Amino acid sequence: GFGGSQSVDFEMKKRGLEVHTNDLMHFCHQSGQALIENKGTQLAAADVEMLCTPGEQRGTLMQTLFEGVFFNQEDSVFLDTFRANVRRLADPDKQALALCVMNRSLTRKIIMGCCLRTKTMQRSSKAMLHSALRPMPSQGLMIFPKC
Repeated sequence: GFGGSQSVDFEMKKRGLEVHTNDLMHFCHQSGQALIENKGTQLAAADVEMLCTPGEQRGTLMQTLFEGVFFNQEDSVFLDTFRANVRRLADPDKQALALCVMNRSLTRKIIMGCCLRTKTMQRSSKAMLHSALRPMPSQGLMIFPKC
């Protein structure tokens, strides 16, 4: 089947069931790797710092497509930096976690931010990602405590 957002799969995993997931869409596959296949890998504070630090190899996808639409210039540059830095993580599970956190944070900001005009939803993309990158130790996985 198709994993999609992995919500059902993650609930089955929490209940101790054996779960197999996959998806043709890359971001859904990455979510499955981060939430379902992951046996406990977390992003360390140093990983998060590296992900958020401007590097030499940064694309302009977010700036080109979404600046002025969903994000201001500062957020667009930050998101391009974060995405480029994911490749610097050596562990594929950490890469999947970083992409999953970014995807979930952006989904929350874009969808909820367009529908609900609250202070929480108007926070910068950088602030949204930083709050999403806090671990939930009871789960043993890096997930999104406020989503």
